[in-house]
Parts: sequence; structure tokens; C-alpha cells
Amino acid sequence: MTTSTTTTTTPALTLDQLLAKLPASLKPWAQTYGPALLAGGSQLASDFINLILKGDQTGAYRIVLAAMPDAAFQAEGLAITNEMAALNQQNADSIALQKKALTALLSVLLTIVLAMVGL
Repeated sequence: MTTSTTTTTTPALTLDQLLAKLPASLKPWAQTYGPALLAGGSQLASDFINLILKGDQTGAYRIVLAAMPDAAFQAEGLAITNEMAALNQQNADSIALQKKALTALLSVLLTIVLAMVGL
């Protein structure tokens, strides 16, 4: 017995068709990024969604920038992305230090409370 599988593909959208599907507030963004997203097709869409689901916003933004034709825009976007990543790391380091300080304080307070209750 043989089975056959039929694969259908969705025809590529035009920018106008994409814009028609979006609310007015997103249309300026689609005008900027839509051509690159559409040119990347289903592979770019799949990669983008997977990176977002993994929490890799920087990676997702980078693949969109890489698909854009304007090298200057890519460079600017990459510079912004790198700066944001550095600031995020500084913030993470600050939060880690705050947690370390709180843990030390709670250790001291726990010792005082244990002494208070006779332990």
C-alpha cells in the first residue's frame, strides 16, 4: 500500500496584501520591514518565530536586519542592537549584585532571629 502526501504552499504575499491585513498603527512598520520579511519568505519567518520563542530577541532582529537591502540601515540597526545587549548585560550584573547583597543581609538577619528564639 502506498500513500501520497500533497504539500500545498501559500502563495507569497505582496507588500500591499500584507498591509491590507494589518491595522493602521502597524502599517508604517510594515512599510519599513515588510519588504525584507516578505523577501525572506517562509524560512525567515520560521527562523524569526523560533528565535522569538527561544527568547533571543537580538537574534530575531539581526536576521531581519540582515535581510534588509540598505547596508547603512543594517549597520545602524546592528549598532543599536549591540548597545542594547551591552546595557542588558549591565542591568543583569546589577540585579545579580543586588541579589547577592540581599542574600548577605538576610543571612545576618536570620542569625539574629535564630538567636532571638534561642536557636
